[in-house]
Amino acid sequence: MAIDSKDDLTRFRDCPVHIAGVAGTEGFAVLEYLLDLGFTKITGHNLDGGKALERAFNTAHVALDKTARKQALDRLRSAPIRLKTGKEYLAGIEDAALIFATQNWFAHDANAPLQTARNLGVPLAFITQLYLALSPAPVIAVTGTNGKTTVSTWIYHILSRAGVPCLMSGNDRYHPQALNRLDDLPAHGFLVLEISNRQLLEIQRGPHLAVLTGIQPDHVDEHGSFENYLNTKLRLFERVPAEGFCLLNRDDPYHALFREHSTGRLATYGHEPPRNMLETGLSGDISPQCIARDTRGDTVLFDVSDIPLPGRHNRMNALAAATAAWLAGVSTETIRSGIASFRGVKHRLELLAETGGIRYFDDEASTNPAATAAALHALSESHRPIVLIAGGDVKDNASDYDRLKSLFQQWVAHIICLPGNAGDRVASMAASAGIPVDQAGHLAEAMTLADSVASPGMDVVLSPAGAGFHSRFNAGARGFRRMVRDRERIHRTASKRRPVTTHRRESPLTPMDVREVPGLGSCFFKHEYMCPTGSHKDRAARYQVACARRDGAPGVIIPSSGNAAIAVAAAGHAVNLPVYAFLAPETHPGKLEAMARYRPRLIICQRSIRRAGNAARRFGMPNLRPSRDDRAVQGFMSLGYEIADQDPGENLTDLFIFCTSGATLTGIARAFNDLRERHVRQRFPRLHAVQSGAAADIARRFDPRPVPGTRKKDSRKAGFGGVAGSPLSAELSGAIHRSGGSGWFITDSETAAAGEILKSMGIATSAEGGAALAALGRFLSTCDSPGTLQPLVILTGRAYPDHPGPADLTGCDVCRSNTYQGIEAFISQWHTQP
Repeated sequence: MAIDSKDDLTRFRDCPVHIAGVAGTEGFAVLEYLLDLGFTKITGHNLDGGKALERAFNTAHVALDKTARKQALDRLRSAPIRLKTGKEYLAGIEDAALIFATQNWFAHDANAPLQTARNLGVPLAFITQLYLALSPAPVIAVTGTNGKTTVSTWIYHILSRAGVPCLMSGNDRYHPQALNRLDDLPAHGFLVLEISNRQLLEIQRGPHLAVLTGIQPDHVDEHGSFENYLNTKLRLFERVPAEGFCLLNRDDPYHALFREHSTGRLATYGHEPPRNMLETGLSGDISPQCIARDTRGDTVLFDVSDIPLPGRHNRMNALAAATAAWLAGVSTETIRSGIASFRGVKHRLELLAETGGIRYFDDEASTNPAATAAALHALSESHRPIVLIAGGDVKDNASDYDRLKSLFQQWVAHIICLPGNAGDRVASMAASAGIPVDQAGHLAEAMTLADSVASPGMDVVLSPAGAGFHSRFNAGARGFRRMVRDRERIHRTASKRRPVTTHRRESPLTPMDVREVPGLGSCFFKHEYMCPTGSHKDRAARYQVACARRDGAPGVIIPSSGNAAIAVAAAGHAVNLPVYAFLAPETHPGKLEAMARYRPRLIICQRSIRRAGNAARRFGMPNLRPSRDDRAVQGFMSLGYEIADQDPGENLTDLFIFCTSGATLTGIARAFNDLRERHVRQRFPRLHAVQSGAAADIARRFDPRPVPGTRKKDSRKAGFGGVAGSPLSAELSGAIHRSGGSGWFITDSETAAAGEILKSMGIATSAEGGAALAALGRFLSTCDSPGTLQPLVILTGRAYPDHPGPADLTGCDVCRSNTYQGIEAFISQWHTQP
């Protein structure tokens, strides 16, 4: 049914009129407008009732502040209408003389009675029809797949700066509806509408100026095919009056189709300079300007440098908005100031904060892969690695996700996906591009994962690339914006504390010539096996034990394959703090004897990690397992600081170290991040994690070779006791990726060969050191110009000779029970459970 005037509407004043979705922004705006016109027989329908009605109303009316929202809800509840909710939803709808429905009514099964009523001849009307028919001023309508909200808001911003009376409304729920203010709009003003594909399905008349931003495959699930989606968009341009304007994007691949179907005067915008009348485009290579051409000649509307928003897509948005304002008669001076003073739109690549050197962007409105691609393109101009949070539902445009793969490879350091088939598609693209991916069940978990991988100089971007993200993950008080504010507050508090700097010169860094390794010439060695306990682990252990002592712990527990237990035992012995070391039966006897010198209490048992965790909980002692104790990572930062001290010229290009849980390399990465954030050091060497056997969790993300042999066999070399699935692996993988480094899985044979080279040089390091050297050799064999690199190999761990028999543990208290009861009885000799 066509409503072409207010008279067409008011003839239903005393007839039964029903409004479906009366608590939504469109339904409530129609309700208040009809009440102002004196309608007396209104029935409002809403699927949610009771407290659910209040929640739905508050979610829909986010454009209103809290007070205005409550007042609007009170008006709904007290309105002189019949309100049907819950099980009564749409009851009696067939008796209506006129029904108002929301733009997406057809997408919900519960609205089937609306179609039945329509089939019986009851007319369906929509708010967009009312806007186009009842506006006393010309209408500027903006449509397209992406950019609608930004362009329409930018046009409104420019018109407002020009002093032109104008209103704005339409598809974006963050702008209040303006239907009840239409009568206050003078004929010389403008009504700016953002119009979605759903709203276009029902329009009968067109605007004075129709603007097309661009077309990408989207909403195919609703329209049945992309062709139907295109035809829906064409409806707007087929209804523009002859004296009106159809403003098209010359760069859009469907420009010719829209040109063919446009009924108003044709105007275009694009990146290329204008050639014909009523065209705008960019001119100039060094300082490009937007040039408009009409019968008066060429006019400069603005400089590209005036655009405050990043990205190519925002340059196109600025062109569209400026051209529309130009066609509306706004002066060039006002257009230029309006372009320069615009600050963007909520949820459209909106910079929420920069805290701790990390920028947080809210791009929730990117509900398809094309929009997310545009966001990545825009942020790439700042050359900052990106942590992307995505998820939601595919809108029958699955093939469009393929375009994301190359973008991920260029600019994305880490991706966190929430549930939904769009999240699955993004995860698949990321995996095929070699980008680290984590799965999260909810947004709070996704933000925690982002915290673990983001570091100063990076961007955390919420850009779903799928539909339904807000309702599924971001609705409510604890949404993305609140979480970012929380991180700002935490950072302000933390920034008042001094960074941990426990470093001192523990081991030398020396240049070496290792030509025996194929492709390897010179490199640097950091001799961590020369640390006091023969392992770099004492860097973490001293700090962990010091913190435990300060906190009044009765003792400490350490599950270890040897080196960490030796270091903790030495640190505990130095401050007279009892140490309980949980060790596997196959722990090297030489390490056991080295440990015994510091008199720890030893529990040698199967499943030592699990039993250590239980004992720590039962007796209230800190568990110093490095992968689970952030203090260990802070202690390992000393290694990073020391490397930086010994490399004042910032010459080192690559850093190779064997890691199991990842705590050591994570600490090094944090140290270099801290130095860069404090502007002490600029260069960040590429980080290379070397692993083998059971400790191959991180390496598998980078090294595609299958793990040879059995896990048990491989775990006996360079990393026995490594923890696959370490909670630090996400943070470390992100740091490695950001640095441009890699992960390497090294086999026993490669480790042994490199170990022989080290022995020939008189270096008595462990198999871990051999694995790190082997990884460097394999890395350099793949480089085009290895001679330009200055790599560093960190030799971690002292070599222990083969032991002919059991270890001599004289003087140590030893428990060899495999039961919790036996272990608890052993510890209870000195400690009682709290």
